[in-house]
Amino acid sequence: MTTSLVLPNCFRCDTIFGMSTATKEKTIYTTREAAEELGITDGRIRQLCIFHRIGKKFGHIRMLSIRDLKRIQAVRKNLDKAPD
Repeated sequence: MTTSLVLPNCFRCDTIFGMSTATKEKTIYTTREAAEELGITDGRIRQLCIFHRIGKKFGHIRMLSIRDLKRIQAVRKNLDKAPD
């Protein structure tokens, strides 16, 4: 008799590796991937993440969610506004 192991969502492979099973789109990004997605440098992404406390750090790698990418875009939009 075999039993199957059911893992909670936080341990599912699709969640760990950043793929949504419903839509098959990427949900977790490294700073390099985020930089390519947003069209800015990897270093600038890291600067914004450190200064505004965006993303989660695992060892020496910072991981960003789609929500984090939207937050970076909002921060950049506010920084790009020229004072009147």
